[in-house]
Amino acid sequence: MRKSNIIKPSTTILDDEMYERICIGIAQNIQNEMFKRGLSYRDMTELSGLHYAYFTHLFNGDQKIGLKAFISCAMGLNISPTALLPYDLNKRKTQGERFDEITKELDEASKNFLIDLCASYCRENKRIKRTI
Repeated sequence: MRKSNIIKPSTTILDDEMYERICIGIAQNIQNEMFKRGLSYRDMTELSGLHYAYFTHLFNGDQKIGLKAFISCAMGLNISPTALLPYDLNKRKTQGERFDEITKELDEASKNFLIDLCASYCRENKRIKRTI
């Protein structure tokens, strides 16, 4: 048996919270792209080959997007999968504008506060929707 030359990092590169944020960001970017183009869930079903219920669960936050579905959505929208990623060169994007451009006058702590505030708002909004 051959030994691996891969050195395992001592810290977690992708923790559960970051994974959750990335999945939510991808789903939001898909939904934003659908909205821009006037597409319904049914339209995305035809374009991507994914089931209607999948989009319902994805956009309600009940399901995380998988790699195959991620690529299928991008191909269905006729865009590069990287266009759906919530990070662009490790900078947060918002509604097509780069987060760093919107917050260029703020210090790093303030930027992080805004990101956390937005994430908290989204979580609370989902919680309220589930209780209704």
